[in-house]
Amino acid sequence: MFNFNNTEAFMTKYFTPEDHTFIHEEAHEAEHNKGEKKIREELRLHAAAKADAARQKATDTAAKLAKKVADLAAVEHIEDEEVIKAMSKPGLKDQLQLYRQLGVPDISKISSIPNKPEIYSALLAAV
Repeated sequence: MFNFNNTEAFMTKYFTPEDHTFIHEEAHEAEHNKGEKKIREELRLHAAAKADAARQKATDTAAKLAKKVADLAAVEHIEDEEVIKAMSKPGLKDQLQLYRQLGVPDISKISSIPNKPEIYSALLAAV
């Protein structure tokens, strides 16, 4: 930067010997305190913490997905309309999710079906 913005010409024109001494002392002080090394170390620690958080998030997401798959594997496949009619809302949601996983076409996302009668009708259409 010293050569690109004419700092040398400015310093030659306006600086006194005391200014040069002051700049020299400040540079020596900055070098002695190793401020840049501290900043780089802080940046390295921050990057490591950020990477650890990302790894933890990926692990949590994978565990959540594995739990969802395991829970869905435990759901019994039911096609009897009378049994389906007697089911509670969570059971109906599980059945609908099971049918979605099995690849039955035209099943909306569970979150877009707000109440039990709509879930029931969607499930009967899938059966």
